[in-house]
Amino acid sequence: MNDRAKILVIDNHPEMRSVLCQVLRKDPRCEVIGEGADCATGAMMAREHTPDIAIIDCNPPLKDEQHYALQIRSLVPSIYIAMFTLQQNKRAIASALKAGCKAYFSKSEGPDIWTEALNHALRNEPFFSGDANEFLVGCILDESVIPLRRLSPRQHQVVQQIAEGRKNSEVADALGMSVKTVEAHRLKAMQRLELKNTAELVRYAIRTLIIDP
Repeated sequence: MNDRAKILVIDNHPEMRSVLCQVLRKDPRCEVIGEGADCATGAMMAREHTPDIAIIDCNPPLKDEQHYALQIRSLVPSIYIAMFTLQQNKRAIASALKAGCKAYFSKSEGPDIWTEALNHALRNEPFFSGDANEFLVGCILDESVIPLRRLSPRQHQVVQQIAEGRKNSEVADALGMSVKTVEAHRLKAMQRLELKNTAELVRYAIRTLIIDP
């Protein structure tokens, strides 16, 4: 990083965004190069300013969409992305990890934790607090909690769609691919996960939070 890390802040809660930016601007190591309320603005600013760090909290993506952090990473591959959020459920944490977020901390934890997260970001080190940290410990003890590491983004999308009861042709239409490609992704995913049939795939998707029970 440069002498002063360029930081992008995206949060759809203006009061919280303002408080966080105040904390960042007091730190001589940081330069807030942009702030906004939505992910489209974040992507535009990332393209324009190539920040070193993005601290983000936008409305969560729909089930069939890629995580918005991936959009920013596609524009600035070397960026450090931290989730700054009130969402502490396993699905949100797993989705952020899959998208490559290197930090996950809560707005409710206060400036001391925020500063600790910033210190880790400036050193390009991972940082997870509260429920996110407990979730990671669970992943270490039980790798099946986060199977997303085993699947490519497309395989994950196909597994999710099939587990929700859609036919191959419906999955193909929804994801903009051929039926043969859907079948190939499905077969590869089941091989990687060591699953024998669709029933096992559905149970696996429910157990690992790919779909709701």
